[in-house]
Amino acid sequence: MKINTEHDVEFANGMVIQCTLEFDYYLGEPEVRYYADGGGYPGSPSTCEYLSVCCNTAKGDDYEVDGIINSDWFDLLDVIIHGMIDSNKGGLRDRLTEEAIEQWEDGYDDFDY
Repeated sequence: MKINTEHDVEFANGMVIQCTLEFDYYLGEPEVRYYADGGGYPGSPSTCEYLSVCCNTAKGDDYEVDGIINSDWFDLLDVIIHGMIDSNKGGLRDRLTEEAIEQWEDGYDDFDY
């Protein structure tokens, strides 16, 4: 299922980009210890596949820029962040995927099918 999650991407210069990321979320399967025939199944963890990014706000020590007002600049930021995630620069894709799973599973109990 598709999910959207909110994340902050921080840069060395102190700038923080607030982004909405879209993922395909795959719920893990629970472990089955024993079947009647003595077999079992180790289960599998939940996973997310990154699909897209939309940068919303850029913040620094003395500024804040809104993506709606500055859409051309934020279109470029979307491309930059997307490239960073695809290349997993500094483990960014791994960290964001882990955060997305945590955000989704924390709210999973409230989800209605």
